[in-house]
Amino acid sequence: MKNQQLIEKANKFLGQSYGKENLEWGYLDIPRKLFVEEILAGAGPELVELKYYTYGTKIERLIAIYDRYGDIAADVWMPDEDGRFYLSDERTSISNNKRGIPLPATAERMEMIAREIGSRFDHMRVDLYTDGQEVWLGELTIYNLGGYIPDHGFDPDSKLNVAWDLRQSWFLSTPQKGWRKLYAAALIRKLNNEEELSDRDHLLGV
Repeated sequence: MKNQQLIEKANKFLGQSYGKENLEWGYLDIPRKLFVEEILAGAGPELVELKYYTYGTKIERLIAIYDRYGDIAADVWMPDEDGRFYLSDERTSISNNKRGIPLPATAERMEMIAREIGSRFDHMRVDLYTDGQEVWLGELTIYNLGGYIPDHGFDPDSKLNVAWDLRQSWFLSTPQKGWRKLYAAALIRKLNNEEELSDRDHLLGV
């Protein structure tokens, strides 16, 4: 690719606003910059990407992606009641192919990193790469697939949605002014009321 073509392509990237196009307001005030990253060529074809769906320190979903630029496959892992991950039958939007193999040897270390990063947010998808020995940070994603997770997005009983406590978000944990203050107060009241109803239903065995 010639230099001018590269510059034009880069400017096109910088000119695209995800915040406005997909109504993802969390991206609106982020300065647009290009990052040039070193290719993990030495990791070989067995480079594995692990996507951790964090909610504070909780991890409620993990996707393992194999051979992304070849015969791509992806497995979904979910936590049991004790927080141990088990291989789920669920398929991803990434690929219908499943690998069905154990997580890499570095998975425990990667999980600790994901929890540490996730503890700073109400929700964050933390993407990490590994070759089974080394670990690299991929990206942090605020809106997974534009904020929608297939088979979970509209289900109020989904573990992913239940785990997402909006009261820990910046908007609801930071004093607001004007109409935002009124909206935040109303939203907190509704969230608290729904939690109280859920606790009551649980006690009644509903």
